Amino acid sequence: MSIFKLTDEDSEKVNNWIKEHKQDKNCKYSIPNGQKTGAIGGAYTYSFTPTSIGTIKKVECACGVEFNFTNFDLW
Repeated sequence: MSIFKLTDEDSEKVNNWIKEHKQDKNCKYSIPNGQKTGAIGGAYTYSFTPTSIGTIKKVECACGVEFNFTNFDLW
Protein backbone atom coordinates (compact mmCIF):
# COMPACT_ATOMS: atom_id res chain seq x y z
CA MET A 1 0.00 0.00 0.00
CA SER A 2 1.23 3.49 -0.82
CA ILE A 3 0.40 6.67 1.03
CA PHE A 4 0.74 10.02 -0.69
CA LYS A 5 1.03 13.21 1.33
CA LEU A 6 0.96 16.88 0.42
CA THR A 7 3.76 19.04 1.72
CA ASP A 8 2.89 22.44 3.17
CA GLU A 9 4.16 23.95 -0.10
CA ASP A 10 1.91 21.61 -2.13
CA SER A 11 -1.10 22.48 0.02
CA GLU A 12 -0.49 26.19 -0.46
CA LYS A 13 -0.19 25.79 -4.26
CA VAL A 14 -3.37 23.71 -4.47
CA ASN A 15 -5.39 25.97 -2.14
CA ASN A 16 -4.35 29.04 -4.16
CA TRP A 17 -5.31 27.32 -7.43
CA ILE A 18 -8.69 26.23 -6.04
CA LYS A 19 -9.37 29.77 -4.78
CA GLU A 20 -8.58 31.19 -8.24
CA HIS A 21 -10.47 28.43 -10.08
CA LYS A 22 -13.62 29.05 -8.01
CA GLN A 23 -13.74 32.50 -9.64
CA ASP A 24 -13.49 31.08 -13.20
CA LYS A 25 -16.72 31.86 -15.04
CA ASN A 26 -16.02 28.99 -17.48
CA CYS A 27 -16.29 26.41 -14.67
CA LYS A 28 -19.88 25.27 -14.07
CA TYR A 29 -18.97 24.54 -10.43
CA SER A 30 -17.49 27.99 -9.76
CA ILE A 31 -18.86 30.48 -7.27
CA PRO A 32 -20.30 32.79 -9.98
CA ASN A 33 -22.23 29.91 -11.57
CA GLY A 34 -23.35 28.42 -8.27
CA GLN A 35 -23.74 24.77 -9.34
CA LYS A 36 -22.92 22.43 -6.48
CA THR A 37 -21.30 18.99 -6.54
CA GLY A 38 -23.36 17.41 -3.76
CA ALA A 39 -23.66 17.22 -0.01
CA ILE A 40 -20.26 15.60 0.46
CA GLY A 41 -18.35 17.75 -2.01
CA GLY A 42 -16.31 15.85 -4.55
CA ALA A 43 -15.51 18.81 -6.79
CA TYR A 44 -11.78 18.05 -6.77
CA THR A 45 -9.94 14.80 -7.47
CA TYR A 46 -6.31 14.40 -6.49
CA SER A 47 -4.10 12.02 -8.47
CA PHE A 48 -0.61 10.76 -7.75
CA THR A 49 1.28 8.88 -10.46
CA PRO A 50 4.54 7.28 -9.34
CA THR A 51 7.26 7.15 -12.00
CA SER A 52 10.83 5.93 -11.89
CA ILE A 53 12.12 9.48 -11.26
CA GLY A 54 9.38 11.03 -9.13
CA THR A 55 5.66 11.31 -8.49
CA ILE A 56 3.39 13.37 -10.74
CA LYS A 57 0.86 15.24 -8.59
CA LYS A 58 -2.34 16.74 -9.99
CA VAL A 59 -5.69 18.01 -8.82
CA GLU A 60 -8.69 18.12 -11.17
CA CYS A 61 -11.95 20.02 -10.86
CA ALA A 62 -15.17 18.18 -11.73
CA CYS A 63 -15.38 20.52 -14.76
CA GLY A 64 -12.25 18.83 -16.19
CA VAL A 65 -9.64 21.54 -15.61
CA GLU A 66 -6.41 20.13 -14.14
CA PHE A 67 -3.65 21.71 -12.09
CA ASN A 68 -0.28 19.93 -12.06
CA PHE A 69 1.55 20.82 -8.86
CA THR A 70 4.51 18.47 -9.34
CA ASN A 71 7.78 20.03 -8.21
CA PHE A 72 9.96 19.00 -11.15
CA ASP A 73 12.94 20.79 -9.57
CA LEU A 74 13.22 17.84 -7.17
CA TRP A 75 13.60 15.34 -10.04
